[in-house]
Amino acid sequence: MLMHASDVTSHASSGLEVLGKGCTSLRALNLRYCFQINDDFCKAIGAVLGNLESLKLGACTKVTNAGIAAIAKGCKELAVLDLYYCTKVTAEGIVCIAKHCSRVKELNLRGLADLQGVQFVETLVSCCTLLKTLNLRGVEQASDEWLHVLGKAKNLTGLDLSMCKGVSDEMKKGLFADGVVRALV
Repeated sequence: MLMHASDVTSHASSGLEVLGKGCTSLRALNLRYCFQINDDFCKAIGAVLGNLESLKLGACTKVTNAGIAAIAKGCKELAVLDLYYCTKVTAEGIVCIAKHCSRVKELNLRGLADLQGVQFVETLVSCCTLLKTLNLRGVEQASDEWLHVLGKAKNLTGLDLSMCKGVSDEMKKGLFADGVVRALV
């Protein structure tokens, strides 16, 4: 079952609980551009939708690491996670996803502004061994050091590095030429 919510109200957490109990086969939830989604709603997702395989939270700017942690701990089946412009999510939230959701195959981190250091990339690569597609478009902290680590991701076939000012063209070409990724944006 697929659900797209374009009008989530302040009573949505209790509605989500009803939905979770009634729709046990719900596997995909698209909440992109639902600006009122917050950590309480994410906690409800983690508590009642443990079978989710795809979750799209793009542009849900009220979601923080606390909400991501609740989702990670409750939704261990996630294969697709879209955090496009969830600007309050940091490297700490991504580490939590990596540690609890090892089945992630597609991860959209486009526009995340606070992904400091290379440690979260190392954790992502070591824990999410099925990762095939990673979108880092516009992540200014992305660096050549990150690419050295991402080069170890055995299943990575798609990587978006457009608008990543800290990544050299030489590193991008090297990843593509070595066959590490098949699609490089």
